Amino acid sequence: MFNAEFYIILLVLLSILLGGVVFIFRSKDVHQSPLPAITVPVSNHTFKSKISKPKLVQAIVDWCILHIGDKHDQPNVQISYHPHRKKYGCYLIDKKLIRIYIKNHKSVETLALTIIHEFVHYIEIKSDKESKNYARLQQVLGYETNPYERSANLIAAQHYQQCLMDLSAKGYLSSELQLK
Repeated sequence: MFNAEFYIILLVLLSILLGGVVFIFRSKDVHQSPLPAITVPVSNHTFKSKISKPKLVQAIVDWCILHIGDKHDQPNVQISYHPHRKKYGCYLIDKKLIRIYIKNHKSVETLALTIIHEFVHYIEIKSDKESKNYARLQQVLGYETNPYERSANLIAAQHYQQCLMDLSAKGYLSSELQLK
């Protein structure tokens, strides 16, 4: 009834359609941080939380609002207690939502790095145009060389220690000086 050429064309069209659908869904979850990508820069302090995890997440977000963002523009934050295989956190542009996979964090330091990183995505990727640009750069350059990822990593690395010191000064964290 149909020849082999028809089936090849149909297969190609279905592949293109499926690729477009995958691209659309991937572009909605703007940041997908794989676990190995988060590294804690060397510090001479170790921190332990004195407050619950949800309160600590909110305290870090509040710190970000005061020191990095705009006091009048606050993200939605969701804590997931289900571990994720590949992510510490993500920013969902369509919901203006930062999602933190709390069980994937083994230290206060990685939690602060992740939250600051995702907060930077929140302030840098506000529109559909920026989201599409992120997705295009992700496809062309890859995750690690995407300028949005580099910016978020740089800002997180620059600010996380001050964030933790400020939270420690407020009594939210205990801090121990490590001797080298």
